[in-house]
Amino acid sequence: MDEPKRIALIEMRAEIEILIYAVLILRDDEQEYYDNMPENLQDSEQLLTEARAVESTVLWLDDTINYLERACTSIKEAINATQIV
Repeated sequence: MDEPKRIALIEMRAEIEILIYAVLILRDDEQEYYDNMPENLQDSEQLLTEARAVESTVLWLDDTINYLERACTSIKEAINATQIV
């Protein structure tokens, strides 16, 4: 792999790392919102529905973070492989 392609991969990895950070912030905000839902309203059907939606969102954001982290790892391996050759 030539140097411009390696540099492009390095830049892509950096951009993905920024995305990971942004998704982490969103995930943490949703988790905090979920954790601070009032306990005295737990019998409310509307609150239960909202709590399930927020919990689901947190799980999907966790999945997103995992996929992005795997992408970073794959790109890093591709960059390292080009240095061996």
